[in-house]
Amino acid sequence: NAVKKFPQPNYVLLKVAEESGEVIKAAVHFAEGRDTATHVREEIVQAMAMLMRLYLEGDGVNGVPPIHAAYQKESNHDHS
Repeated sequence: NAVKKFPQPNYVLLKVAEESGEVIKAAVHFAEGRDTATHVREEIVQAMAMLMRLYLEGDGVNGVPPIHAAYQKESNHDHS
């Protein structure tokens, strides 16, 4: 849904950082008894979704190509 709602070019790297921070905040609050495991899980899922977008789409704003495609290209080149 996010891919359709927020197509490239998109600030994927910044969203990865933001979502990672949310995971850390929720996990610290959970450790302190101020948050739930459910919320920590939700934040982890959101961070993973942004990491997958980075892997599959890259970041069109910051000029990062899709990591998956770049990795495949490197792997094919290494075996040539």
